[in-house]
Amino acid sequence: MHLGHVAPPFGLLLANDFPGIVEESVRFLKNRGLVENEKADIKINEDNFFFADPGAFKVFSWQLVQGDPSRILEEANSLVLSRRAAQRYFGNENPLGKTLVYDGKAEFLVKGVMQDVPANSHFHPDIIASFKAVENMVGSTFKRHILKGQPVQSLL
Repeated sequence: MHLGHVAPPFGLLLANDFPGIVEESVRFLKNRGLVENEKADIKINEDNFFFADPGAFKVFSWQLVQGDPSRILEEANSLVLSRRAAQRYFGNENPLGKTLVYDGKAEFLVKGVMQDVPANSHFHPDIIASFKAVENMVGSTFKRHILKGQPVQSLL
């Protein structure tokens, strides 16, 4: 059986119990919600809004076209837009440093723009916000995606 993700505790357990197998482990939470550019009076119900840990850009090969890859999603109020989403909310304006509001209550600063996720991916985020914004409110029962390190055989 091949899965694109593991149950929440496995990433950390594998990293602790088998050093070298897990290079990076990230949580994702998919949410639907109303996203607003209040200055432009644009409101869109987003189906592909995700919260993710900063390591998401290490685990997946998504390419940033704007933003600092070493700092992406480090701040609780930060997010990354796909090119498609950047166009929807900001047109031809540079979106970096601009604000979007999620569900009428949480403000996020755009810290990066990434290439649109290819159609053959198993999920298609258009907006990825920092997981730090929700981790204290919701807990840690989320799917983890891992980037494997050494083959298991080399550790035996």
